[in-house]
Amino acid sequence: MKKILLFITILFTSLSYSQSEPISYDSIIEFDSIQKDLLFSKAQEYIAIKFNSAQDVIQMVDKEEGTLVIKGLFVFDNHPMKYSNLDGVVNFTIKIYTKDNKYKVNILDFIHEARKFPQFSSHKIYTDTPEYKGASSKVNTVAYNLLLEECVDFKDRFLSELEDYVNNGSESTDW
Repeated sequence: MKKILLFITILFTSLSYSQSEPISYDSIIEFDSIQKDLLFSKAQEYIAIKFNSAQDVIQMVDKEEGTLVIKGLFVFDNHPMKYSNLDGVVNFTIKIYTKDNKYKVNILDFIHEARKFPQFSSHKIYTDTPEYKGASSKVNTVAYNLLLEECVDFKDRFLSELEDYVNNGSESTDW
């Protein structure tokens, strides 16, 4: 009986997810008079500083094309107890394309992995909140919306910090 209930829950969750698109963000960051090669190396420096191990997160480097692909994660945690059912991590992919004077940044493939309920783990995060059913539907809806907000906050911080790093963050080579 438990297996049937679990199957039905997963089926309805999958159907409600199929109504919307996985979240992804595309942004252009423009600069004044910065060559492609310098922007590329600044992006690599920033990734090395931002993440614990650049070697672990950088999946592809193509200096000639000006492309970096990064796979990382952030912790989704420390929410009030009633929303802790989604506590865990969110995996993501970032693609950075460089040209003279600009970056194109794609942040995509957000996949949530819950610690408490591994059977509901490894699901892509979608733009629309799924329609939860049952006694805890309101709590699940609020928790999912917190998860969506955390993804937006991550995107905003990443883009802002990358731009700030290029404009201000590098140390002087005149020592």
